Amino acid sequence: MWLRSYWRGHGELFPGWVRRWDLTGHDIDVAGARRAFAGLALRHEILRTRFEIGPDGDPMQVVLAADDFRLPLSVLPAATADDPEHSANAQMIGVRTALPLWSVRLFVDGDRVRQVVLEFDHILSDGTGLRTWYEQFLALAAGDEVAAPDKQPLDHAETEPGAPDDLALPNSGVDLRAPQVLATAGALPEGPRYVVTRGRFEGLLPVLDAATAVSPASRSQLLTVVLATVLARFADVTGVHVSTYIADRERGDRGIECRMRPINLVLDLDPDRTIAATLRAACLAALGEYARDLRDGAVSPDLRALAAAARGQAAIVPMFVNYQATVSDPPTLASVEPRLEITDEWDCLGRAWSSMMWIYVTGDVVTLEFDVDAAMLPVGFLHEAMTRLPAVLEHIAARPDAPLHTLDEVLGPQIVAAAPRLARVGGSWANLAALEAVLRTAPGVSSATCRVADERVVAELGGAGVVPFDVHEHVLAALQEHLDVTAPARYVLTDGQAVDVAAGWPELAPTTVAERELAAALHEVLGADDIDLTQTYLGSGGRLLRSPAVVEVLARRGWTGLGSRHFTAPVTLRSVARDLRRAADVLTDRPVYLP
Repeated sequence: MWLRSYWRGHGELFPGWVRRWDLTGHDIDVAGARRAFAGLALRHEILRTRFEIGPDGDPMQVVLAADDFRLPLSVLPAATADDPEHSANAQMIGVRTALPLWSVRLFVDGDRVRQVVLEFDHILSDGTGLRTWYEQFLALAAGDEVAAPDKQPLDHAETEPGAPDDLALPNSGVDLRAPQVLATAGALPEGPRYVVTRGRFEGLLPVLDAATAVSPASRSQLLTVVLATVLARFADVTGVHVSTYIADRERGDRGIECRMRPINLVLDLDPDRTIAATLRAACLAALGEYARDLRDGAVSPDLRALAAAARGQAAIVPMFVNYQATVSDPPTLASVEPRLEITDEWDCLGRAWSSMMWIYVTGDVVTLEFDVDAAMLPVGFLHEAMTRLPAVLEHIAARPDAPLHTLDEVLGPQIVAAAPRLARVGGSWANLAALEAVLRTAPGVSSATCRVADERVVAELGGAGVVPFDVHEHVLAALQEHLDVTAPARYVLTDGQAVDVAAGWPELAPTTVAERELAAALHEVLGADDIDLTQTYLGSGGRLLRSPAVVEVLARRGWTGLGSRHFTAPVTLRSVARDLRRAADVLTDRPVYLP
């Protein structure tokens, strides 16, 4: 989360949280609201916490003194709450500044607060913490007493397991086995590429609870497995990498800080296994990964990046599922015909190949929200999947001992194996046509033909004077924009010469000014000597948590131009140096006096 916040501060698209509290029915004046937020900041150190780069290059938490803390609060007329210039934008919150990682806007009518808009970084709070935040705000605004939490974030940190020192072998095998892009929808959609599709169900809870009654799965677990199964049947794969969060909050906890633990699973969706056995295995996998996380600590993001690089891919993008609900009520037994309302919101901005799914249970209403790249999951598929969800749940409740593939009878041909066929490499889909297009833009390449042999991508190149390393470096630099591309493991030239990437490349020492500056920054932050420019940042011994320190050292030396991809994606250090730019010269030829 800290890395996402840092890069958001550099303008990258890592959204923060925005929440609007409608205070209709609450008689709260501006002074009461200020007093309430001041009381919250006093009680919760997380609201006075900044994250900085420490002297060793690692991030550190700095808790500001309550007496000197200035509330990030502004007051605006209620009539302007929907004006674009006053719209909340948590995209602007990031750790690059010395400001708090939250802000609040009070929209008032006279001296009465009608709405509160809260913007904050997810590193501060989560869904449960936000509910506590709201409840304590109302209590303090009403003049009621609110006890401080038993533990502050740094108290929890003292009992957390540290990150493993050895990154050679992952402390979880999840990322190495997980498929990459599920499939693609074929040609990129014209116009906006990213869509948020919402399905609002009324009457679905009885059907959902009937399905949970025949398995050990909870509502959230069952819906996660069902959604993963639908995607797996669409993409014709038997395993889906799922990322989710599990709350690590003790009962009665009065804290508001984020206590979510990221859990990564590979769901085994063997079509011949029974539905009940699939659900049991998914529950065991979630509990096992949660126990491992508690024992060993979170899986380092470095491991996922290294695993992607080993597979010739820019990143491993899981199916993310987030379930938000209050404590589950007893199973709902009354049965009504489920009703579904679907809406779509399109956007030109988004994260390529993302598949984020949100499940909200509010009262007796279930809302599914898909925030996806339509180049991978077409909107027609999403509509069809949600339309068929009640029938899928009814099938599970009626036939839990049937094989998983019997769900195909319910899903139909518009979903089952409906994705365009690509080449399968290591259990993932690879778009060879997209790879060939990238190769044809590489230095010296006039033609490119790709094929899969022995689970490896082989590229046959035409052109005079082709240098295999230059071509491979070009492909690696393009991977971030082509997550459906797998880099070749072998190059074959027109003269019959064959080059295996696994054999390595001749070392390249820094020669240009930018390369030497990058080497100096890596030495200062990592203690690295004898930099080989054919290596990646992680391959040369770097750590993602120290990548911001590298950026800041370079900035101090007058160089900018780097983003998160230069450290997470498997680009060579020579490519990184090529993207460095001298910072604008801010000095003048005359003295400047500050008043």
